[in-house]
Order: sequence, then C-alpha cells, then structure tokens
Amino acid sequence: MARKVIHTMECGGVILCLILLSSTTSYSGAILFSTLALVCQAFGAGGLFSNPQDIAPNYAGTVFGIMNTAGAIPGFLGVYIAGHMLEYLHSWAAVFETTACVSFTGWLIFMIFGSGKKII
Repeated sequence: MARKVIHTMECGGVILCLILLSSTTSYSGAILFSTLALVCQAFGAGGLFSNPQDIAPNYAGTVFGIMNTAGAIPGFLGVYIAGHMLEYLHSWAAVFETTACVSFTGWLIFMIFGSGKKII
C-alpha cells in the first residue's frame, strides 16, 4: 500500500505540473513547473522502481530490465509523436496534456494491477 501512495505522489505531482505547464504563459512559470515535475518523478524510486525486489527477489534484475525496456518505448515514440503534434497542432499545451493523460493511464494501471506479492 505504501508503494501505491508514493506512486500516487509521483504521478499526481507530474500530472498536475504538466497541466499547469500547458497553461502557463511565462518563462519562469514554465521553468518552475518543469522542475517540479522532475522533482515529483523522484518519488518513482520509492514506489515503482523498488517493486521488482518484492515480486521476484531472485530475479529482480531481470524483471527490472524487462520493466525498464518497456519503459524506454515511450522515450523514442514520444519524441516522434510530439514532433507530429507540434507540426500539425502547433501547440506545446497539447503535448503536455497528452503526456499527462499517458501518465494518468500508467498510474491507473499500477493502482489496479500493482502488487508487492511475491510471484517467483
């Protein structure tokens, strides 16, 4: 349960900052919300990233590697999609709001299916 609370702090903070970032009109506001979003992501170390040790103690490295590989996919697809969104919509707000929706989806999946029960 504690991991889910920490993960909620992470995703909730990131989502809030991305929504605020999409509506800000000042340079200092953009820097502030970008920085706060990165600060909130640090909570992932206590929530999601420590979960492989709980669910598969003998294979935590392998599980983390698979999890990290799956997590890298948005890293290259997101850049491609953001480029197309900017080209056609000319809106960073749309990019940030879409990212907030993707983060919400990840949070929801972890809340529903995430568990610290040992599997293997």
